[in-house]
Amino acid sequence: MKYRVHYKDNTLFTWLDLRRKEYSASFKFIIDTGSQCTAISENTAYDLGFDVSMIKKTDTIITANSEIKRVGKVILPLFEVFGRKEKQFGVYVATLPDFSGLIGNDFLEKFKRFRIYYDTQEIEVA
Repeated sequence: MKYRVHYKDNTLFTWLDLRRKEYSASFKFIIDTGSQCTAISENTAYDLGFDVSMIKKTDTIITANSEIKRVGKVILPLFEVFGRKEKQFGVYVATLPDFSGLIGNDFLEKFKRFRIYYDTQEIEVA
């Protein structure tokens, strides 16, 4: 099945509706095939009702710029992307510039296959 994505300024992204408790909103997520993990920004975590100051930074990640960062993880009750629903999906909370989150390979690898069509701004998943 194909889904619409957006490609602008060498960045591939989509909008996701996230809910937690009574809060629901649309967030801009980068599709990052170079990232091993899915993450949300600290602002997005706060918007979803997480107490960002209480998130324990127990994991270490290496960013695209080879920076080593300590990050924490939260559990989203439902994470739905391109027709696939994951319940109780863990995402890292990190400082992310200009977007709400990123979809990494820990989620993308749940599909049997995916293909990105930059010319038509679509992603095909199976």
